[in-house]
Amino acid sequence: MYHVSKNANQESILHNGLQPRNQEHSNINRIPGIYLFSSLDSAIDWAFWDALHQKQSMDIWEVTLPSDYDLKKDSHPEMKEWNADVGYSPIASNLLRVIKTQQVPNSAKERPPFSN
Repeated sequence: MYHVSKNANQESILHNGLQPRNQEHSNINRIPGIYLFSSLDSAIDWAFWDALHQKQSMDIWEVTLPSDYDLKKDSHPEMKEWNADVGYSPIASNLLRVIKTQQVPNSAKERPPFSN
C-alpha cells in the first residue's frame, strides 16, 4: 500500500507514524482516516496533482500493513477512480518508508504517462 503526504509532514510521520486525519484535503468531506492507494501508479498520480495544486512537495510512503489491519474501500465519489482504501487505526512508523518525493511540477505537461 502507499500513502501520499506533504513533504513537510515527513518528520512528524517518522516520529509518530500515520494517524487517522483529514486535515490536508478539507474540500473532501470524510471521516478522519489513513488514506491509502493499492497501486504505486495511483499514488504517483495523486502526488503529482496534489503537488501541482498545493504548490508543495509530496512524499510517497510505502506502507506495510499489519496482517490484522482493518482496511475499507474508500467509497467517497471523488476517490473511485484512484483505487483507494482507508484505515481508521494508526500505523507505526517502523512500517513506513518514503520511496519517492514529488517536487512541485512547473505545469500539468509534466504529468506521469499513465495520468488522467
